[in-house]
Formats: sequence, structure tokens, C-alpha cells
Amino acid sequence: MANRVGLSKFSVGSTLNRPQKSLTLPSCNSLCSIAEKQESTSTNNSTTDIQTQEQGQEQARHEHVRKLQNLLQQGRTGTARSFIRWRTAIHSVCQSFLESLVSTKRYEEILQLFSEIVGSGLQQDQFMHGKAIQAVVKLGDLKRAIELMTCMKRGGIRPGAFVYNVVIGGLCKGKKMKDAEKLFDEMVDRRVTPSLITYNTLIDRYCKVGLLEEAFNIRERMKVENVEPNICA
Repeated sequence: MANRVGLSKFSVGSTLNRPQKSLTLPSCNSLCSIAEKQESTSTNNSTTDIQTQEQGQEQARHEHVRKLQNLLQQGRTGTARSFIRWRTAIHSVCQSFLESLVSTKRYEEILQLFSEIVGSGLQQDQFMHGKAIQAVVKLGDLKRAIELMTCMKRGGIRPGAFVYNVVIGGLCKGKKMKDAEKLFDEMVDRRVTPSLITYNTLIDRYCKVGLLEEAFNIRERMKVENVEPNICA
């Protein structure tokens, strides 16, 4: 089954048990249908590449639906149920595998697995995107993290508090406070409720860079939003 979704080289046993080695970081082009081009590449070519990949994924989804419809029309309901269970099982395995790679800090392999998932046409969800974004933030590639968030939105997947917290945390660590503030404002505008982690991250970094007024402003905002401060805040 693994071969059918392009995940054969990522069997759980073989990947977690083999010695760690340096891997080539996949581009955002393979990760989320956003072509990562050199400055000399034209916008038209980039747009064409994005459209081609999106069309390929859409065709894969239509093919899965067509197979299911054919099975139902043929009265093969048992096979149809097996087909649905297989798709659901693969989805669950991918989620579990991504979580395992995160726990062992194998961030480059997370991105390669996510690239395989995207290329297979398997439907991605908020969890999968979140783990890919967590990986690029851990690798220090904040630009790619923002691009993956953009990809989520384009695909109709709503970034949740986890994704916002991860990226805001990365921006704060990189001392990009203006960008962190903009993302926090976007979070609120999109009606994603900031958590204690969100506020603590901002307050901690404001204090460390000497922006005490901004830190106090965030703390006051916590009170307005009825978020109970802890010892960190």
C-alpha cells in the first residue's frame, strides 16, 4: 500500500531505526505547490508551475472519487468501504509518523515526508501542515514557514493556534518583533484565540529586547481577553 501513495521509502520502522544522516531540504515548490524560484526566474513561469501542481493534485482527488463512485455503481459496497478505510488508515499513519519524527527532532525528514504526501495527492490537513511548519521554524527558515502558512490558506485549511504560536515563537526568537506583531494581529483578525503561550512568548521576548512598554501592553490585553497570567507573565 505504501507504494500507492509514494511513501514506500518512509516506512516507520526503517526511517526511525536507520542512522541519522544529512538530507537535502526540499523546496517549498514540492511542499506546498508554491514554486521557490531564483530572482532571475520570471513570474509567469512560477505561476505556471504552481497551476500545474495544483491541477495534478486536483486530478488525483477526482481519480479517488471516480474509483469510489465506480465501486458503488457496481454494487461493490464492501470494496468501497475497504477503499475508504484504506485512505483513512494511510492518513492516520502519516499523522502518527510525522509526530514521531517531531519527537526525535528529525525535521528535515518531516519535510521530505510532507513533500511525499503532497505529491501523492493525499489530502493534507491542519495537523500535517502544522508539523511541516514546526519543522521549518526549528530549522530557522522563517520565510518558508510564512510561505507554508500562505499555502494552507490557499488550500482552504485554516491555521490554528498551534501554527500561529510556532511561527510567532520563531519570529520572536529571531528578534523579528514587528513581523511577530503583524502575525499576532492577523491571528486575532481571523478569530483564532491567542493562548497563554501566545502572550507569554511575546511578553518574554519584549522584555528580553528591552521593550517593556510593549510587554505591559500585551499583559493588559491578556486581562481584557480574560486570559489568566501565570508566573511568566
